[in-house]
Amino acid sequence: MEKFSLTRDQLYHYVKTYKITKLRRGKYVKLNAKELSELFNPKIEL
Repeated sequence: MEKFSLTRDQLYHYVKTYKITKLRRGKYVKLNAKELSELFNPKIEL
């Protein structure tokens, strides 16, 4: 949340909308950092 300056609700919206891989570990939900980085920092191909 801090890295991309998003609220919890915004982050969960992106996870659901763009089908970001998530893993539940007890009370925590871990998200795939690579997929999030690609979503918010797309590579421009010319």
